Parts: sequence; structure tokens; C-alpha cells
Amino acid sequence: MNRIIETLERHGLITVDLARSALERLPLRKIVSLANELTTAIDEEDTHFPPPPDSLLDPFSFLASASVRADAGCAAIDCRVQRLKLLARYSALYCDYVAVPFGWHLYPELGVARLREDFLERLVTIIILRPLIEAGIIRLFRPSRCNHCMQLLPTGVGISELAKTLAKQRFRQFTATYLPSHPGVAFRIEGPADFIDHGTLIRSWDEPPKWLSDKLRLAPRNTKLSLRDLKASHLIEDVFEEIAVDVIHQRLEAAQRPLNYLMGRRGEAEFLSRLNADHELEERTAALCAHLTHTVPTLMDVPLSTVLSIRRKDHLSFQEYRDTIRGIARDYLRSGGTVSPKDAQQIYLDVLRPRVDKLKNEVQHRRRHVRRNSMISVGVPVALLSIGVIGGVLPAEVVGLLKISGTLGLVNEGLKALLAPSIPLTASKRDSLSFLLELDVG
Repeated sequence: MNRIIETLERHGLITVDLARSALERLPLRKIVSLANELTTAIDEEDTHFPPPPDSLLDPFSFLASASVRADAGCAAIDCRVQRLKLLARYSALYCDYVAVPFGWHLYPELGVARLREDFLERLVTIIILRPLIEAGIIRLFRPSRCNHCMQLLPTGVGISELAKTLAKQRFRQFTATYLPSHPGVAFRIEGPADFIDHGTLIRSWDEPPKWLSDKLRLAPRNTKLSLRDLKASHLIEDVFEEIAVDVIHQRLEAAQRPLNYLMGRRGEAEFLSRLNADHELEERTAALCAHLTHTVPTLMDVPLSTVLSIRRKDHLSFQEYRDTIRGIARDYLRSGGTVSPKDAQQIYLDVLRPRVDKLKNEVQHRRRHVRRNSMISVGVPVALLSIGVIGGVLPAEVVGLLKISGTLGLVNEGLKALLAPSIPLTASKRDSLSFLLELDVG
């Protein structure tokens, strides 16, 4: 068994609720010991992680950005869980490999209550991503350098300077407010949702930062920072520095294992485009950013174990399906298509729907033939079929094109005929989209 998972199970850290309950019974020294034990397990599993096969030299291997892995933005447990579930779902349905930087950021000197809170906040990453860790799709690793040191490397200097430049250019789009009633020393930062989840972010310190004036610190009510104080605080630079550190992570990891950058915000797409990133990569990641930023059905109720089982059962079919959909989208974009509501409907009606209809007709024909000889009991629920066409399994280009709400109705309309029992195509008639027909929740 994976040592990380074995450690979770041995300590009863199976779900978020069970972990919260278990931590309430542990004293400070036991929590520190548990963190050290999990750190050792993560390091050990990282050294045993399988080397990249040839199949990883493709666009389906990523480093998850801080926004995608829920390390940036809203730190509330429920919010982190939802974003991590999205990462898990997307990884299962689309990715070959996802690298996830991981660290504890624990401060025992602040007391056991704070330690329990901080430990659980980090632990949810392992709990939610567990199925993908066990499947060898997601790799947790501890960065070998701190954020500051990475920005001083030859690889990181230019990226770090870009972050500072963007912070200056976007500076007046942000505001910050001092919150004297908030525990510790806290500020509410507001700005474009392209860079901050929900358009707002709370940053807090246990001790007053050096730049905080006595006048502001003693303010009796919420006080908006002046432009001078906001500049001195570096709060806005920190927002862009988070992106820079992730991009440096990706560049360093890519030296050992070819990786793309899995993004969760539009602002990250802007950042990459400023780096003169490969056009195809920029196109893919920008569309993926739109997918993750907007409400796109991901159907979280379908068990990840089912999805992973389908991948293992017929991985070739999964790869053919994924490559075909990606190829359709790339051809469409290269021919002049753009990511807009009009193009979203056009690519579905002109390219995807005819393929789905063709598969539907073939399956219906075979089903009628087989029904004359036997009763069929295999079912393909519409929820799982919808994943294949409009969910995370789609490459980012198509996800961006299908982001409008009206597309969901079109897709479901085209899939209703597949609700009845399906019969796999024979090898001679196998279609590269036949993965749709292999989804079985049994």
C-alpha cells in the first residue's frame, strides 16, 4: 500500500470529518509528530514514483497551479475541498500525470488550537486527492527550494520580474481594507476575479507587519488603505508572486518530466502569454482557465473509483477518445475558430454531434440485433455519458467552447437515445469515441 495512504488509515484520517475529530483528541506534540510522519511518507513515495513513460510526452501531464490545488485564494476548508474535488475529477477524466507541490506551513508556537486548524487545512489535500494518489496519477512532492530562493534562480529571475511588472500595471484595480475586528492583523484585498477567487481575499498575520503604521493599526473600524500604504504593503505584488512561483515550479519540474501548467484563473493565462509561452500551450491553458473559472458541469456525484476503473479496464479506448476530441478542437481552432458562445454551438453541431449520432445509430442497430437473441442488462446513465462529452474529460479547448449553459441542453438531447443498454462495438467497427459506450457503473 502507498505509505501516505497507510499513514492516513492507521491514524483514522479517512475523511475530513473523521480527521477533524481525530485531531481534536491529539495534543500538540502528537500533531507535530504526525506531520513529520506524513512528510517522510511523501518523500519516500516521491522517490518511488514511476519514471515517465513515453505516453507522458504529451499535453496530458501537468503541474497544478496554486489556484487549482486550492493553495491560493479562499482558505476555508469547504472551499478548499470543492476545488480539490474538481482537480481530482479533472485528473481522473483527462490527465496522465499531475504534479502537486505540498507543504505543511505549521507554527506550533502559536498553540495547539491554531496548529489543529492549520494541519487540517493542509491535510484535506491528501484526503481528497487520495484516489488519484493511489492510482499513480497525482504525485505529491515537497519543493526543494523556498519561494524566495526559486525566484533568485536563473530560471526564476525573469518570471519574478514579470510578476512585479504586472503588479504595477494592475495596481489600481485592487484595494485593501484593514480589518481591526478580525483575529490577528488582517486585510481584505479586493480586485479582479481573474486574479483573486470571488474577487476578494483575506490576508492575516499574527503580528503587525513592519509597514503597518500605528495610526492604521489603532483604527477603531474597517479602514481602506491609501495608495501609499497599499504600495508599501506589497499585498498586490504577493498576488502576482504566487503565480510566478508556480510557473517557476513548472519550469523546474519540466526539466525532469515534460509538464504543462494546469490553471484555474484567467489571470494565469495572461501571465503565461507575457512569457511568450508556446502558442499551442497558451491556447490550451487559456481555454482550460475559462473552464475552471466558469460553472461547467463536472458531475461530482459519480464515484472517482468508477472513472478510474473504466480507465484501467480499457485505457486504449480512453486515450483514443481523449486524443480524438482534442484533435477535433485543435483543427477547429487552427481553421480560425475562436472561443465564443457562437463557436461553442458551431463545433458541437458541425463536428461533435454528427459523431455522437453516428455512434448512436450503430449501437441502436446492434442492440436491436442482439435483443432478438437475449436480454441485455448493461446500462449507461446519462450523467456518466455527459461527463464524456461536456465534462472534465474534454481537452481544455473544447471545455472553453462548451462553457455556455445552452450547450448542456444540446448535448443531453443528443445523448438521450444512449440511455438504453449499450453493446460495445466490434473491433472492426470500433470508433475512436467508443469510450463513451464503455462507461458502466456496475
